[in-house]
Amino acid sequence: MGYGRWLEEFTVGEVIRHWPGRTITEADCTWFALLTMNQHPIHSDAHYAATQTQHGQRVVLGPLVFSIGIGMTVADVSGKAIANLEIERITHEAPTFIGDTIYSESTVLATRESSQGDRGTVTVETRVTNQRDERVMTFKRTALVPKKNHATLGLQAQPGPQRPQAQPGPQRPQAQPGPQRPQAQPGPQRPQAQPGPQRPQAQPRPQRPQAQPGPQRPQAQPRPQRPQAQPRPQRPQAQPRPQRPQAQPGPSRAGHPRPKRDAPPSLQ
Repeated sequence: MGYGRWLEEFTVGEVIRHWPGRTITEADCTWFALLTMNQHPIHSDAHYAATQTQHGQRVVLGPLVFSIGIGMTVADVSGKAIANLEIERITHEAPTFIGDTIYSESTVLATRESSQGDRGTVTVETRVTNQRDERVMTFKRTALVPKKNHATLGLQAQPGPQRPQAQPGPQRPQAQPGPQRPQAQPGPQRPQAQPGPQRPQAQPRPQRPQAQPGPQRPQAQPRPQRPQAQPRPQRPQAQPRPQRPQAQPGPSRAGHPRPKRDAPPSLQ
């Protein structure tokens, strides 16, 4: 089964129905909004869409509907294309909601061969509908596609059928084993060598006489002890000094009374 078409295989006015369809999920809508940095709440905020919009639910991004719609046409229109030359007049005709399944069909509007002779352009109009058969989008595009005689994309450049694998030929017969050679007979055994005369054992040497102990040295006499030092005589204790006699009171002055001073007037 081929993928795409050559220019000769398009017929103006032909309607091509693309299959299968595609169901758009909540994950598709959320991830596409994140990838394209589209932060409009109508695509990601369910509460906002339910309370603030006329549809009462989230709407799938239009570029996502276009991407899926054009992707469905590749296998039948531009699968062999050299390049996409133009996309024009994209029309959003109805909203697409999460859970909708969309389908595509295309009409061939025009074909034109180029001056090079190995390629040409094809223009198609694609209509995208949902499971309720409501049209949600329409767009036109022009693609440059090769002809069958193209040097690298033509018919001769397509992979042909595989060559059949070579069948294995008849197996060669296995060589039969020849007669076995007779085993060599063992020759006569050599006589074992007789042991020679044993050498006489060496006689042990005479032991040296043990050294006799010499005379013992006289023990040293203990030195005389030094006489102990005699204790020094004690100094005589100092005698207490005699006490001084106490002074005797002198005779009182009699007959010479001191004159009394007059008391102040306030005390009289």
